[in-house]
Amino acid sequence: MNAFETHGVGHLSASTINSFISNPCIALMKIAGYSDPVGAAAWRGTAIDKVVTKAGFDRNIKLDDAIKEATSIFDNQHKNSLTKVDQEKIEKERGKLGELTEQGLKWIRTLPEPDSAQGKVVFEYPDIPVPMVGYYDLIIGDDVRDMKTSLRRTSTLSHSHERQLSVYWRGTGKKPWVDYICPSGVSSFSVENIEHHDRQMQIAAHSLHNLLKISDDIHEILGCFYPDFDNWMMSETQKNTANDIWNMEGYDHE
Repeated sequence: MNAFETHGVGHLSASTINSFISNPCIALMKIAGYSDPVGAAAWRGTAIDKVVTKAGFDRNIKLDDAIKEATSIFDNQHKNSLTKVDQEKIEKERGKLGELTEQGLKWIRTLPEPDSAQGKVVFEYPDIPVPMVGYYDLIIGDDVRDMKTSLRRTSTLSHSHERQLSVYWRGTGKKPWVDYICPSGVSSFSVENIEHHDRQMQIAAHSLHNLLKISDDIHEILGCFYPDFDNWMMSETQKNTANDIWNMEGYDHE
């Protein structure tokens, strides 16, 4: 039985599996078709990814031009977004684009020119009836790299990022790295024990498939869980959606 197909899941991604591990309600709501538009932090990440990737190939790009481009990318995402985002958050994220761009350009220029960027990987796990799909940021020599932006310096790798990089490792055969671009610098970590993280992704994918076998009705499966509004991962949109799904009439989450 292909329960993924039953529920309209044509492929899996690292974000789907990591979401299922961290917050099953969020993962299941997305499978049910409830979207959650991205916010200012995601706009910041997209802007920095694009300008730093460009600088990896064009070593002559000027910092001021790169900052202007990052700001333009951020502003266009904001303009086209349907998400209601607090203006203070927008200004906070936008205000860090200059520092993040500067650190990103300094870092990328210490590395050789990328062999490829923004590449797609597709493969299948054993006994999982849909493919895994992922998109890496950079391949440089024997390394596959994923850039993350953060407003604070990162000192350790998260398990979710280790699992994510196992997808790129399996899809490319390259050594996986995570590069955290922060206003004060860039912290780069190689992902060790990659077979372990690859195995965890497979186990979680099997668990999600087994869960979806319970019923052809995704709302019946959602009824096996209950949302935690204190969880930082729950956006306002998702909280409002959960109010409707679980009939939380009169429940004020604000």
